[in-house]
Parts: sequence; C-alpha cells; structure tokens
Amino acid sequence: MLNFNRIFRSSLKEGSSKGFMASLQAVQESLSNLRPSSKRDAYRVQLATEQLVQLKRHFRQMNEQIVSLEEQLKVLSEQNSGPSIEEK
Repeated sequence: MLNFNRIFRSSLKEGSSKGFMASLQAVQESLSNLRPSSKRDAYRVQLATEQLVQLKRHFRQMNEQIVSLEEQLKVLSEQNSGPSIEEK
C-alpha cells in the first residue's frame, strides 16, 4: 500500500510541479485499483477520487496564475531596469 503522506511531502519538498502532478497521478491510479468491500468503503474511495480531481484542477489554476504573475514581474523589472530618462 502506498504511503500517501510520504508521496505528497516528498513532492512538496522537491518544489517541482511535475513531481506533484506525478504524485497526484500515482494516488489516482492507486485509488482506481482499490476494490472496496462495502458500500461505505466504495463511497470513501469515490469521495477521495472526486477530491483528487478538484486538487488537480486547483493546482493547474495556481500554476497558470504563477506563470502570469512571473510574466508581469518580468515586464515590471524590465521597465524599472531600462534606460532612465533624465529631466532637463
């Protein structure tokens, strides 16, 4: 059985978005391979799968926002470091 806490913590320490997405994919595959023995367990697996999908969606949105903010920062830093106009 996979230790989900270890997977997430190691991917967060790496700081890599690819590592985190790979961890989420591994968890999703593990959940899909589970064969619950009761309706309660099946519901728990279904709930965990839905939460995982929401996590992936939220993570993608955060990455898009980070890319946008990095581009804005780059433009602002280029504007600030550009040639200054001296007053006459």
